[in-house]
Amino acid sequence: MQILSSLKDQLITKIFLDEAGCIEQIQQVVDQVNIQKRPVLIICDHNTKKVAGDRVLSALAKAGMDASFMILEPTLGDPIPADYKIVKKIGQALLSKDAFPVAVGAGTINDLVKRAAFEVDIPYICVPTASSIDGYCSSGASLIKNSLKTTLECPPPVAVVADPLILQTAPQCMTASGYGDLFAKLASGIDWKLADYLGVESIHPVAWSLVQDDLVAWLQNPEQVFNPDSETFYNLFKGLSFSGFAMQVYKDSRPASGAEHMISHIWEMEHLSVDGVHVSHGFKVALGTVIISSLMEKLFSYAPEDIDTEAILASRQTWEQREADIKEMFPDEPLQNSILKISHSKWVEDDVLVKRLELLRSALPDLQVMFKDRLHSTAYVVEQLEKARCPVALKDLGITEERLKTTLVKAQMIRKRYTVLDVLYETGLLHKFIGELSL
Repeated sequence: MQILSSLKDQLITKIFLDEAGCIEQIQQVVDQVNIQKRPVLIICDHNTKKVAGDRVLSALAKAGMDASFMILEPTLGDPIPADYKIVKKIGQALLSKDAFPVAVGAGTINDLVKRAAFEVDIPYICVPTASSIDGYCSSGASLIKNSLKTTLECPPPVAVVADPLILQTAPQCMTASGYGDLFAKLASGIDWKLADYLGVESIHPVAWSLVQDDLVAWLQNPEQVFNPDSETFYNLFKGLSFSGFAMQVYKDSRPASGAEHMISHIWEMEHLSVDGVHVSHGFKVALGTVIISSLMEKLFSYAPEDIDTEAILASRQTWEQREADIKEMFPDEPLQNSILKISHSKWVEDDVLVKRLELLRSALPDLQVMFKDRLHSTAYVVEQLEKARCPVALKDLGITEERLKTTLVKAQMIRKRYTVLDVLYETGLLHKFIGELSL
């Protein structure tokens, strides 16, 4: 892929194969990046072993390489959880075998191996089995540690072998989930632009371009996303991969993650399921995008004079009141302490807030235009995601209106990343807007 040569000095991923049949080149890739010639440990679950793991083992064996499996076992039929405890088990296996890891699977397996490889200081190879997430090529692993869903530091894979012939065998729900994750970049891009306007976090031109320049084109014709011969199917994995490269360049998930991901993180921490079936990350993000689009549409319809600084300051919480709210929302003490630190790190005094509100008033007209150009309307967001068979209503994921209210309040608290949820909290509009949502 051309992106690797143009950004070779900024990327840790040095090999990216995405042509049909490239799985047959896995032994050559291993030979190039496994400098210490360690035995290979193929880490997968039972499903991904059948889909691609057996082929990886066969190719390595034919090349005379020492390779074996570590098969991750689900609990009570659930998918493999994104639990940091599993990271430690993988790390122990790598150390005991002095092995080179190859992750074969989708998002969770990749994140678990990514972090484990980092902790034992060994690079790894990723073999994706579905176009379901943007994390294959990203820095950082999204895992649950001490009950908090967070992105833990770790480098991306040194090589990715993404065979379209394997990707097209993935269940359609996983492909739909990937479309939801990619579509969310429209909203997260507006979130970043908002943070940039308010002087909180500047746009990084290269990382921004990697995700946003072709995003609208990648998302066209969502009804074709399940057709392996379509541009939409090809562009889905391309867009997810470019998102990962952007995160490598920026060394953070900001280029691909905004308030919709904060919503997803809350539901992941709560182990959201429907009829006993775990809800995928991309589906949670898709519904999160519908919710955030609705909030953005309301906020960006405001005229600058609707932002009343004196009224906002007069009704603003003190930090002590804020602290009490956080303790009520998160009664578990270790988790509570983590979130108190996060929320306090983005708390600003009145003088800073006044300047931020001035910037918001100036930015509103531009943000209105950007929203209409990118997301158009909440109705449009629902229409496009429905075509890709993503959930678009609270009932689709069994979310009640009361649960949504709690989710949004919590989502604004859990990450330092500045999003539209922070604007609504700082302007005193969060609870008002939540009460007006109809999804």
